[in-house]
Amino acid sequence: PVVNLIRDPRWGRNVECPSEDPIHSGKYAAAIVSGVQSADSRGRLLAGVEMKHFAVYQVEDCGGGGHGPGIPSNVTQCSRMTFDANISEAELNETYFVPFYGGVKGSTSGSPTGYMCSYNAVNGVPACANKMLSDAIRSWGFDGYCGTD
Repeated sequence: PVVNLIRDPRWGRNVECPSEDPIHSGKYAAAIVSGVQSADSRGRLLAGVEMKHFAVYQVEDCGGGGHGPGIPSNVTQCSRMTFDANISEAELNETYFVPFYGGVKGSTSGSPTGYMCSYNAVNGVPACANKMLSDAIRSWGFDGYCGTD
C-alpha cells in the first residue's frame, strides 16, 4: 500500500494515500499487511505486501519555495530524481517513519514482504541507497526486500 502522508492537496495521487495523519496511516498499513499478506499451512508465502514510498516522499513539494517540511526556501524547481529532503531526526521519527513502523510492527501476519524506496534523496543520500533508512526499518524487525519504483 501507499502509506505516504498527504501533504499537499494538489498532488494527483492523494487518492492512493490514507491520510495526512502518521498514526492513522500506520494503522492503515498494519491493516493492509494483516489482511492481504498470507501463507499456507507449510508457511509458504501466498501473498506478500510491499509498502511504499520509504521515506519522506515529498515530490509534491518540489518548487514550493519552502512551503513544506525540509524544503529549502531557495528551491525553485526540482524533480523526483533530483529532490533532496533535508529532514531532522525528530521529524523522521515523529512523522515520516510512523506509517512504516505501523506496517512492520502492527501487522498480525508478520512484517511486510518488502518496501519500495522513494525516488528522492533524504539528507543528501538517495533513498534506495540510504543506509540510515535501511537500518531504521530493519531495527523494527523488518527482514524483507527493498524494491525500486
